[in-house]
Amino acid sequence: MAEDLIATLVGWLLIWRLVLDQACHDLSSRFGKDSEQLTKFLLATNNAYDSSRAYRVVDALRNLVQHRGMPSLTLNRTEKLDRGTGQVITQVSYTFPVSDLLNSPKCPATVKREFRDQPDMELDLPDIINQAMAAIQPVLLELVQFSVPELITHITQLRTIFAEASGAPLLLRAKQPPATGNPLGFDVEMVQLQDLQFLVQNSPMAGSAADEMG
Repeated sequence: MAEDLIATLVGWLLIWRLVLDQACHDLSSRFGKDSEQLTKFLLATNNAYDSSRAYRVVDALRNLVQHRGMPSLTLNRTEKLDRGTGQVITQVSYTFPVSDLLNSPKCPATVKREFRDQPDMELDLPDIINQAMAAIQPVLLELVQFSVPELITHITQLRTIFAEASGAPLLLRAKQPPATGNPLGFDVEMVQLQDLQFLVQNSPMAGSAADEMG
């Protein structure tokens, strides 16, 4: 279980950084390096970093993993009797020592100062992840706001198309024939768009960006 969790954690940490890096690159390409959009996004990431210890820890963990280090996760498993049902309840938690971060040469100075007097502290991984995801929400919301006008345009166009459809809209897509098949023929695949239809028909079109993205 610990090995599976490490693999999942590493993937999540890399995606965490990838999302932020790609967003920064995209905003810079679309609006310019000195644009208001990029400035607001960077300010949101800085605010999240400054206001959330979990966010800072995740960033430090990402540095650790990127430079070929791994947090030494400890699986804690306890069992207790539920007096109401008479059944044994098993509780599992994962922790890692903050010393893993402090011993890394790539650990940010802010994080080192924060835990310098608590080198033996054990951090609960699920709690850190939950708190970090809460802290990154304003960052993602700021990012989404830049695309709201474009999304509204697309949704308006799709609403017109969906209004003309009888029943659930269908996407018709030509599939390439297999290598062993007739090279002159093709297959037509039909995909129903119930999920997209619900989004288009129910997405608010007025108000703040947060309201429009639900």
